[in-house]
Amino acid sequence: MGSSVRSWEGSAAMFVASTVVIFLVLLLLPGSSLSPLATPLNLGWALLTAVVTATFATLAEAVSPHGTDNLSVPLTAAGVVWIFMQGF
Repeated sequence: MGSSVRSWEGSAAMFVASTVVIFLVLLLLPGSSLSPLATPLNLGWALLTAVVTATFATLAEAVSPHGTDNLSVPLTAAGVVWIFMQGF
């Protein structure tokens, strides 16, 4: 099945990319025509949620066996965002 060794560079890239994408989605999607009923988040809450979610997603990617990160990362990220949206 191949090696599941992850590099520090890859993990850093995963963290940065995840943080940016999650932040933009949380900042821009709620209240838009794609999600009109969702409550928009303030800048600080969106950034905090993005950093924490990206941290957990990066950890999930790092410990997942080869090939299973395609499922574990999105599920982990969705779970963390859901917890934050419940008011933590």
